[in-house]
Amino acid sequence: MTQKIYRDGTDQYVMIRLGGIDPGTGAQSILFGGYEGEPLPIENLVIVWSEYKKEGEAITTPTITWDSSAGMWKILIPHGNITQYGSAWLNVSGTAMIPVAIEVETVHEDTYYATDADITAMRAIIDLLTADPLGAINAQVDTAISDAATANTVATPTNVASAISAAGLATAAGISGVPNAVWANETRTITAVPTGAATATALSVVQGDITSIKSTVEGISGGSMDQIVGTTKKHPFAAYNAAGEEITTLTNITGYYSINGETKNSFTPEISAYDSDMHSFYLTIPDIMAVFPHDSLQISLTATEGTADILINVIPDPESFAKASELASIKAITELLPTEILEAIDNEVLDGTYTRIQVERILAAVLAGNRTRSGGIDTFRGLDGSKPRLITTLAPDGRTVINRDGD
Repeated sequence: MTQKIYRDGTDQYVMIRLGGIDPGTGAQSILFGGYEGEPLPIENLVIVWSEYKKEGEAITTPTITWDSSAGMWKILIPHGNITQYGSAWLNVSGTAMIPVAIEVETVHEDTYYATDADITAMRAIIDLLTADPLGAINAQVDTAISDAATANTVATPTNVASAISAAGLATAAGISGVPNAVWANETRTITAVPTGAATATALSVVQGDITSIKSTVEGISGGSMDQIVGTTKKHPFAAYNAAGEEITTLTNITGYYSINGETKNSFTPEISAYDSDMHSFYLTIPDIMAVFPHDSLQISLTATEGTADILINVIPDPESFAKASELASIKAITELLPTEILEAIDNEVLDGTYTRIQVERILAAVLAGNRTRSGGIDTFRGLDGSKPRLITTLAPDGRTVINRDGD
């Protein structure tokens, strides 16, 4: 069974039962420890660590101790030896012990993988964000205001308030639930954005980040088959005879393979010479064994001297998974963008020094607010009924504005 370890900067362990050989009789037996932490009583102990496409490396201080709670031996793998993800092998040998080869899978320290529901939700958010949100908002507001503010429509508090509600815009702070966003019927292209609001350049950068994240998310269902596929990919294995003794020579080899327990197929094995340091042969995995992430590849080899069985679990590339940190970044972007867009719209300078939100408040006061007259001076108050938004004087030949207040 393949054991998993983590590449997280700490030492790792694998658990195993070990067997000994009586030097006098050749009898084999299981080795047991007597107490927690007892070192393995084997002389000339050698532990060789081998990672994918890399030469085997003997661990400088081989350490195997007894784990009394598990009833197994615990092999230490120093973190400095763990340099890449994917399949790896431990080969253990020593005087008067049965050599063993242990298959290990090194995985990423961040073991959170997105579920199907997570991916569906992220794709929906990404599709929304990449669909020109500024253009959609402008089009919606243009239609609502244009329909309610045509030349033949008499502006009354009722129909103006309806237009405001139809626009679906934010309620101004302090105006007890009454929308105040009334726009003139004109082109709504943002021409200037104050400091701190989202600029076109910033939104473009965010758009690129979202596209990159989308590509990563869509790749989750794929994965890397570089672990074993291709004529140059080799897989280590050990072989034993009927007596359980390790074999160092293989002749007259025949091979069969099966993917996910389906149809058995024969093939001609290409096997390297025995590597005495690694206690392993190397089998070249041919292209005919076409596998995909999460497949299980079973290979059986038969030679004159003995047999070998190999089980390979194909894993996706760990870098293709959406990790918790990436999901948090997506969430932060989706929560930030709507606020920046609304701020950019509200703070666009429309005329002189007046921003869009200031113009909207003044227009709302004139179209739907209370008006009072005193001494020939007209005062138009905001929708809250108190703040003077526009103060003017009327004369037969025109109007003079005394004060405008859109804050």
